[in-house]
Amino acid sequence: MACSGEYPRKALYLAVTLPMIVLYAALFLWLWSLRPAYALFYAALFPVVAAAQSCACAYWRCPYVGKFAPCAGGFCLPAGRIAMLWRKAKRSAGVYAIAVTVGFAAFFAILLYPAYFIALRGAGFLLGYLAIVGAYLVVFVWGICPVCATRSACPIGKIAMRILGMLGGRGD
Repeated sequence: MACSGEYPRKALYLAVTLPMIVLYAALFLWLWSLRPAYALFYAALFPVVAAAQSCACAYWRCPYVGKFAPCAGGFCLPAGRIAMLWRKAKRSAGVYAIAVTVGFAAFFAILLYPAYFIALRGAGFLLGYLAIVGAYLVVFVWGICPVCATRSACPIGKIAMRILGMLGGRGD
């Protein structure tokens, strides 16, 4: 994991991630209008992802801990800071495996949970939402992961690099 200290495509990362953060906020407000409990459940997933991500970052000693970190969905923005609390903790493969599993489940729940409610509004809304999420993930895999210092340790980075390798791209 060679790292020059700063992620080189910060502007691209922010350009694709900030709209997702706006989308999360809009979905929260919309879910709140349907029923506050739906929105609160949705909101509860975000700190779960950030905490799990911070544990994973500390486990493999991410060079971005305490700095700008380019993780999927924008969760490293707080997780990189939270990971500073874990840096001196004893590293455990079991805790890491649990954190990655919980983090992935909560991340995909953030993307998929609103899909049910959106589908109730109509197929067009659902297709639009899935297109936005799909476009985000494609740009992330092609534009963000290939230059990230943690792509060989990060679970999403590993998946992204494998996909790029299968497609004849820049995969490891």
